[in-house]
Amino acid sequence: MSAAQAAAKKSTLNVDDFKSGSTTITNVMMYAGVAIGVSLALWSGYKMYKGSTDETGRESSGRALTGFVVGSCITIFTIIIGVVVNYATGNN
Repeated sequence: MSAAQAAAKKSTLNVDDFKSGSTTITNVMMYAGVAIGVSLALWSGYKMYKGSTDETGRESSGRALTGFVVGSCITIFTIIIGVVVNYATGNN
């Protein structure tokens, strides 16, 4: 027991380091989610455009529309969750 207490006293971990690290990880995950959602929405929008203008194309508008909706939802939910978490935890 005393060995564990001695090791804990020598530890350099503190709450501020954990808070800043978790904030950084959360922000990176939020930016990655937004980038993935926007990329999916843009790619699907391009596929819908290409399918509607190319007469010889066999692009399915249904899959492109579904991808656009999913990409938009990913982006919207990621932004909302990121803003709520930052507001709730006081990280500005």
